[in-house]
Amino acid sequence: MEKICKITGKPFTISKAEQEYCRSNDLPLPTIAPYERLRQMFYFYNPSFLYNGICSFSGKPMLSIVPPDKGFKVYDIGTWMDDTAWDPMSYGRDFDFSRPFFAQFAELMKEVPIPSRSVVLSTMENSDYTNGVSQVKNCYLIFDCDVGEDCYFSYQMQRVKNIIDSINVRDSELCYGCKHIKDCYNLRFCENCVHCSDATFLFNCRNVRNSYGSTNLSNKEYCWFNEQLTKEEFEIRSAKLNLGSRKELTRAREEFEIFKKAAFLKAVNGQSNENCSGDYLNECKKCTDTFFSTQAEDCEYCVQANGGKNCYFYTTFGNNVELVYNSAVCGHNVYNVKFCLGSFVNVRDLEYCMHVGFGANNCFGCIGLRKKQYCIFNKQYPKEAYFELLKRIKNHMVLTGEYGQFFPSELSPFHYNKSEASLFFPLTREEALARELSWEDEIIEEFSTDYIIPDDIREVPDSILEQTLKCSVSGKKYRIIKQELALYRHWQVPIPLIAPLERIKISCQALRLQTIIERPCSHCHKSIRTAYNNPEQSVLCEECYSKAMI
Repeated sequence: MEKICKITGKPFTISKAEQEYCRSNDLPLPTIAPYERLRQMFYFYNPSFLYNGICSFSGKPMLSIVPPDKGFKVYDIGTWMDDTAWDPMSYGRDFDFSRPFFAQFAELMKEVPIPSRSVVLSTMENSDYTNGVSQVKNCYLIFDCDVGEDCYFSYQMQRVKNIIDSINVRDSELCYGCKHIKDCYNLRFCENCVHCSDATFLFNCRNVRNSYGSTNLSNKEYCWFNEQLTKEEFEIRSAKLNLGSRKELTRAREEFEIFKKAAFLKAVNGQSNENCSGDYLNECKKCTDTFFSTQAEDCEYCVQANGGKNCYFYTTFGNNVELVYNSAVCGHNVYNVKFCLGSFVNVRDLEYCMHVGFGANNCFGCIGLRKKQYCIFNKQYPKEAYFELLKRIKNHMVLTGEYGQFFPSELSPFHYNKSEASLFFPLTREEALARELSWEDEIIEEFSTDYIIPDDIREVPDSILEQTLKCSVSGKKYRIIKQELALYRHWQVPIPLIAPLERIKISCQALRLQTIIERPCSHCHKSIRTAYNNPEQSVLCEECYSKAMI
């Protein structure tokens, strides 16, 4: 079925699966194109921008992902999670049938406290400057990570240790400057690699060890720009490298980028997928236009839907989730959740809720509730009265045109350029304002320094830890920490000239969602669906890619 997007004015298609889901759940069909719906949901989450805020409960300083100028009541995450400190039910109110739902929900949002960060404090050790994390130890400026130790300046990770400046990393250790890697060890500047170790500048490789500057290799060792060497030959060439020099590293990076252009690409990056379209998928089945997900099944237009089943337009989180629709940042045993944000840990049957979790079920239009059921606007009802009122409210929302829509963009607690939307769907300031999206103009403190960072890591003294450095991109101040310096020396790479958060922003360009297109496989010419739309790139189907790997 084809409709016209009310945001872009362009046609879009509603799949048969989503039509059936909407029919069986008495939901109106969507009126917004797929990627615009994903953009809306990403706009309601800020993974990686931290502010110095003041806890609205204690008045004490705290780190917060919510901009102070947005006017929300924000509690430090420790206080927000404390059931004895405050009662979300005290904000309960009746539904007013003379007014739209979203207008009333916006008022509730301004009253009920929201958490300063999305973290599981009880599982964290020495990892204050983080967000979207659980089970982390000795980590600094990492975001969206589950199980990590001694990691810095990275985003989207699971089960990792000693990772710096990397994006989308799984089950890996001791890696620097990498993107989209899984089951890897001791890599530098590698991308799209699985089961690789002790290598530098690899692209689209699997089971490769002790190699340099190579692409599309499988089960190889001692390769140099795809040339097979003996161990002795490889060691001689490696000894001549000096990537600890910024000048030499820049030259080597440029050389590899030229070589990489001839590499062939896989239509859908990932392993062990069955009948899927999208990108960066692992062990997924029957997923359509889904990205950065593992063990997802029967999902459409999902991002980071790890362990998701029968989900549509679901972003960020996962871990045993089923029947989630138009919702973001929900996970850990979630069932039948629609139009929700930040609902996690053993929840079910929720609609239009924010930060409702920890055993909550059968709630509608609530904020901040835990272990509650049969609640509307934070007010509890007897079971029969709840379902009767819920039916009336949904009918009211159908008449106002609100039911079936995600929260309006103007309700987002974040600025567009400081939200996850800016990572996956970047806009310029002018483009964002034209869409009436909030934008934060940064004020950069004037700063100058006479300190010159040495070109070669071997020339960097310990005293650099006492220096305030100036970012070559943003002009912001930044520092080098002791653990970071030790790892740079281990990898023999130069001190970065760019501040950590700016490096994350640059690396996250690898996360931008591209429209999936149909094109022929460059070898067998059968039709494939892929995110690679450059006709000059060699893109292969799964079968041809496996055969072509050296």
